[in-house]
Amino acid sequence: SLERCLKAVTDAGVTPAAAYLLERMGATEEGMLMIRNDLAQKMGQLRESMALGGGVRERQEATRAVQDAAGLAVEVCSRSAARLQGQQTDALWFALLDTFVSARLASDDALHPASQPSDRPASGLNDGP
Repeated sequence: SLERCLKAVTDAGVTPAAAYLLERMGATEEGMLMIRNDLAQKMGQLRESMALGGGVRERQEATRAVQDAAGLAVEVCSRSAARLQGQQTDALWFALLDTFVSARLASDDALHPASQPSDRPASGLNDGP
């Protein structure tokens, strides 16, 4: 059954497969939450790798993991747009956007720990190069 498959892939930590099964079971939001948590974790690992001066290979692997997780999130949101109603689709996209913005703000905090939140733009999206 799908439930047994879901338990097996979840226990094995295979987020893409678990999210796909949840999507097929009609629990798209739960699958997206799983993907967003995985994406946030991988973004944190990349941030740590960069902050600790990890090697080039380590950074490349962390970057690839973030790209893969982000790509999966976009795929699920895109597929879901055809099945879900407007507000549900918007909620998925905005939750994903929130994951990216939160990661950006966390990166800013890691790079500039002494700065106060009022020292930067509220969204973190207006920072120049």
